Amino acid sequence: MGRQKDAFTYLQAGSKPKALEIAQSADLRQMNERGQSLMFAAAGRPLNKGSAELLCQILQKRGLAVDALDGHHQTALFAAAREGNEICADWLIAQGCAVDHADFRGETPLCIAFRNSQMGMVMRLLKHGASLGVKDMYGGRQPTFFADPIFRKAFAEKREELPETTSSPKKRKRGQAEEEPLWKRFRGDLSLRCTGPNVMTQWAYQDEVVPDETIPEEKCKEILAENDDFMVIVPPPEATARIRVLEREFSLDHADCLRGHPMHLAMAPDEWADFSGVLVNEADAHKSIYNLLKKGSETQALICCVEKGSGCIRGYLRMSYGVGETVTLQHLKVQREHQRRGIATLMLEGGLRLAREHHEWPFKQISLKVFLRNQKALAFYERMGFQHSRPLPKRPKSALAEWSLMKKEI
Repeated sequence: MGRQKDAFTYLQAGSKPKALEIAQSADLRQMNERGQSLMFAAAGRPLNKGSAELLCQILQKRGLAVDALDGHHQTALFAAAREGNEICADWLIAQGCAVDHADFRGETPLCIAFRNSQMGMVMRLLKHGASLGVKDMYGGRQPTFFADPIFRKAFAEKREELPETTSSPKKRKRGQAEEEPLWKRFRGDLSLRCTGPNVMTQWAYQDEVVPDETIPEEKCKEILAENDDFMVIVPPPEATARIRVLEREFSLDHADCLRGHPMHLAMAPDEWADFSGVLVNEADAHKSIYNLLKKGSETQALICCVEKGSGCIRGYLRMSYGVGETVTLQHLKVQREHQRRGIATLMLEGGLRLAREHHEWPFKQISLKVFLRNQKALAFYERMGFQHSRPLPKRPKSALAEWSLMKKEI
């Protein structure tokens, strides 16, 4: 395992001589935790390290596929786009990597280049025929959506300049004062002070690729509910990181419900997190989840839904018991790619069993607050027998007031 990790590390971040040595001698069957071959590590080598295309060529000559897919249906071109390796991207495309190949979210390498503010890579991919009109699976978002507003403006300026600058550019004399282009001054680092629809997406998917936390069979001590494809368990503390990713996506779900509302562009991730009842600080959030899973609680519980085939967490339910003999559902979240597969119903069944048999909470009803613009959630809870405690307002005074308290007698 150590050697495998070294091979990926050296190819991606090692010196050129060491990387060349690894490319010429490493076991090509190696795969990392994301299902990626060494081709991904070579293509994703930082631009300042250089030689990415040379390493890829060596690996290909030794028999490694250029257009192989990883666990998230991405090719090595995605890695090159992320790092701005333009020459490597040229070579990968020439060898068969489709410039508009879509991953499991429907995103293309051009989306990745926009997200990472790689202006040179954006222009290079467009030159190869990449489409600005492709749409992802979440609301049909196009590549420019993923760019920071500042970078998006710089891209528009760059495109306007293209017809005039396609001829041989004038060389600037040494020492001549010239303001650095906007796209070079901005590198796309996430800031909570930024505004724009992409900021919340960047915060939710901070690592870009959502990590899958596999739960070993020995950790699934007791199954609270199950069907042919999924099972509900109390997760071990090792599941903290994965549950946190789903927590951030839970906040993103609420933000997406308000697209088109003036409030959407005015709120930063910390405000959206508070809006949906999620901690914004990563350290605090991890600590809260870990302590609950490690130490337990008399008044709170957290369960998750695990896919039987892969062992990966696909959803979680967080609930509490308080006054009025009521169990409150704080978060019920299913990973976007696995919604409409009965996971929410299964977790609700498992949560009630946990409350009765393990915690022995003497509850008589279940309650939760639902955002009125979340039509899917409203329809689900109504099908499950929950009723609104008050008549729904015809015209809510504000977006913050668009919540309904729903209850179900047990």
